Amino acid sequence: MGRFEWMGEINRHRYVLEHILALLLLMASLADHAAGLPLRRRRTVLEILGRGEAEARAFVLGMATGAPACGGDVAPEPAPLDDAANLAAGLRVLALALGVLLAQARRVAVEAGPRAGLSPPKPAGSARPWREAPALPAPDTS
Repeated sequence: MGRFEWMGEINRHRYVLEHILALLLLMASLADHAAGLPLRRRRTVLEILGRGEAEARAFVLGMATGAPACGGDVAPEPAPLDDAANLAAGLRVLALALGVLLAQARRVAVEAGPRAGLSPPKPAGSARPWREAPALPAPDTS
């Protein structure tokens, strides 16, 4: 897949990728909060978040390198669960990497879009019409 095709794919799925970025940050926050839980609960939460971090790592690295997100049916190994802070930091690094990929794709689409056949990404409000407030009727001043 060429550079422009790859960037085009990211821009076509920008809305979903932005949600994944937000979920990575949410998972990092959950890992931070898990540090204060009793040992048994902390291990359970960190095991779940660790599995999610492993899948997200495979996905983001696959996007960055153009490789498949995962090597078939083999699930990636989760990060060690010795520290909630390390897991939170790893999730934030993945969110940062995904944010960089999104920003690079937006820049390439805006700069080279017409030449490469890419359309620039839509403004944030146009992809989410349900977030736009409806126009209020004018107040009756009679």
